[in-house]
Amino acid sequence: MHRLSMPFLCCFAILTMGCSNLFADVTGSVDGHKLDSGTAYWGGPVLLFTDSEMECDELSWVSYSKSGNGYENGEDIGTDENFTALQFTYESAAIQDGKLSIVGMPPSPAFAYFFVSEGGSIDMHKATSGNIEIETDKKDRVSGTFDIGFGDDGTLKGDFTIENCVNLKERHN
Repeated sequence: MHRLSMPFLCCFAILTMGCSNLFADVTGSVDGHKLDSGTAYWGGPVLLFTDSEMECDELSWVSYSKSGNGYENGEDIGTDENFTALQFTYESAAIQDGKLSIVGMPPSPAFAYFFVSEGGSIDMHKATSGNIEIETDKKDRVSGTFDIGFGDDGTLKGDFTIENCVNLKERHN
């Protein structure tokens, strides 16, 4: 019995570890820039994917307002790190489970922005079409898929399971 239990326990441990893995797989490009693996978080009305390894407490540069994210082309976002990022910003105070359309103009239930930060200054692209579908689980992780277009600048598709960042707070309207 002891010999059978050990292999069973090893297999069970390997299978359950694979079920809880966090990941973000993003394909495509915007203006020739890809979004390689790095950091992905959600919190408040935001889902964020970057190609740089960042801790939750390093996201003070993330901005969002009632109608989008609050960034402008050429803006200094207060970090010297070079990275690319994709940010979904929901119109509501917090993200919502289900499928939402992404359109470039209000009234859109969510917006998507791709930007390139070089020395803290950003080059930003706003998605003009697409959708995102998410589901929050009992462990406060968000899983989902997206397919968004940036006009002639490109497209991004992805699927993900990401963790919550307590530093990304709900918006208080």
